[in-house]
Amino acid sequence: MTTVYFVRHAQADNAVRDGRVRPLTAKGMRDRALVTAFLRDKGIDAILSSPFKRAIDTIAEFAALRGLPVELVEDFREQKSSGDCNRHGKGANGVLAYLERQWSNASYQLTDGESLAEVQARNVAALGEALIKYKDKNIVIGTHGTALSTIVSHCDKSYGFADFLSMMTLLPWVVRMEFEGGACVSVEKIDLFKESGGHMNLVFMGTPAFAVPCLERLLADGHEIQAVLCQPDKPQGRKMQLAPPPVKQAALAHGLPVLQPEKLRDNTEMPALLRALAPDLIVVVAYGKILPQEILDIPKYGCVNVHASLLPKYRGAAPIQWAVLNGETETGITTQQMDAGIDTGDILLQAKTPVPGDMTAGGLHDILSELGAQVLSDTLKSLEQGKLVPCKQDDALATYAPMLSKELSPLDFAKPAHVLHNQVRGLNPWPGAAMLFEGRPLKVHKTRVANEGGSPLRLLCGDGQYLELLVVQAEGKRAMEAEDFLNGLRR
Repeated sequence: MTTVYFVRHAQADNAVRDGRVRPLTAKGMRDRALVTAFLRDKGIDAILSSPFKRAIDTIAEFAALRGLPVELVEDFREQKSSGDCNRHGKGANGVLAYLERQWSNASYQLTDGESLAEVQARNVAALGEALIKYKDKNIVIGTHGTALSTIVSHCDKSYGFADFLSMMTLLPWVVRMEFEGGACVSVEKIDLFKESGGHMNLVFMGTPAFAVPCLERLLADGHEIQAVLCQPDKPQGRKMQLAPPPVKQAALAHGLPVLQPEKLRDNTEMPALLRALAPDLIVVVAYGKILPQEILDIPKYGCVNVHASLLPKYRGAAPIQWAVLNGETETGITTQQMDAGIDTGDILLQAKTPVPGDMTAGGLHDILSELGAQVLSDTLKSLEQGKLVPCKQDDALATYAPMLSKELSPLDFAKPAHVLHNQVRGLNPWPGAAMLFEGRPLKVHKTRVANEGGSPLRLLCGDGQYLELLVVQAEGKRAMEAEDFLNGLRR
C-alpha cells in the first residue's frame, strides 16, 4: 500500500511585483504550521513538490523537520489559465466556472499551449512514476489546486474537476490517497483546522464597519473563516473612485479570501461554492442582501445573524436609527437563527444596553458594534457546548425599522420638542436633520430640550417647550457651535 498526502500551497499574495513573488500571508503561515503538525507523525519517506515556489514554501518547514530533501517534479508545474477566464466572472469564481465549462473542450488551451486534458495526462503520468519509485511508502506531494483536481478526478470518477479545485482554493486541507498495485483505492479530504482541535469552520457575510468587530472576534476566538462575502466595491468621493467596504479591508488584512457576488438569487455558482466549503455555520452581520433558502440550508448549523435590536422590535434595515428616533431608553443585540423572513428567526441570545438621552445613532452604532461581537462569541460558545435554547419570536410585538431617506430630514416645529430632539439624534450622522434658517438650508447636528432657552439659537415647538440648537452647519460650511454660527451672521 502506497499512501500519498497531497498538500496544496498555502495562501500568498498572487501578485508578482519587482520581479519577486510575495511571501505567504499570515493565514498562509498558519496553514503551513497546520501542515507541519499534521504530517509530523505520519512516517513520511519522501517529499515531492511542484517547482511552484509557494508549494515548496508550504512544505519546507516539514521537510527541514524530517531532514528530507524536497524533490522537484517538473511535470507538476503550475498552469496558468487563459485571460479569457476573467470575462466569465470576477476572481476565483469566474475562473473556476470557466475552467469547469472548458474541461470537456479538447480545443481549449492554457497560456502555455496545453489543453486541460493534456494537463491531466501530464499530472497523472508524474504521479504514476512516483508510485513506482516509492512503492509501499508514505510520500508527500506539494502541489497546487489544478494539479490535485486533475489527479483526483482521474483516479476517482465520483469526483468532478471542480470538486477539489474550489475547495482547495480556500481551505487548509490535505488530501490522502491510497494506492494498491498502482490503482487508487481511497480518497479522503482532511480538514487540517479541525484536525488541530480548532473551533468551527465558518463563512462570514458582512459589509459595513458595524460588522468588522464581529469578524475580528471570530478570528480571536480561534474559528476558521473559510471565506468572507461582502457587497461589491462602490464608487465614493468626488472622483467616484471604487472603494472596498470595511469588511473587505479587514478580511484582506488577515489574509482571508474575499468573495463579492453581485447577487445571491439566481446565482448558481455561489451555492455550489458554499457547498464545497461545507461550513459548520454561516455568520451574517449587516451583509445587505437577503439570503435565499438554498444558501440558508447549506451549513450544518444553519445561518446565525447578529441584529442590532432586541427582537422582535425593530426588524429591518435601520434598527439603530429607529430606536433613537423613537426615543428608546434601552436597546441591544440579538443573535437569531435565520429563516426565510426578514429578522423573523428564532432568538438565540440577547444583550441590552442603555440609550442616554443625548446619544446619537452614530454613537449607539459603535457601542452595539462591539456588543454584537461579544454576543456572537457567546452564541458560538453556547452552540459548541450544546447549551443554546432557541426561542420563537412573538410576532404580535414586532415593529419594523425601514431604510432611512433624506425625506426624514426636515424638522417640523409644530411637533413636540422631544420628538425633534430624537429626530436630530436618530438621523446623525446620516441623512441628518435639517431646517430653513432665514430662507437658507441649515443642518442641525446637536440639540437640547429646555423649558426656557439657554442657547442663543432656540426655537419654540408645538408643546410649548424649546429646542435649543447646539451644533449646526450652514450650506457649504463646516459644523460649528450655534453661538459661532450666529456671530458669523452678525459680521
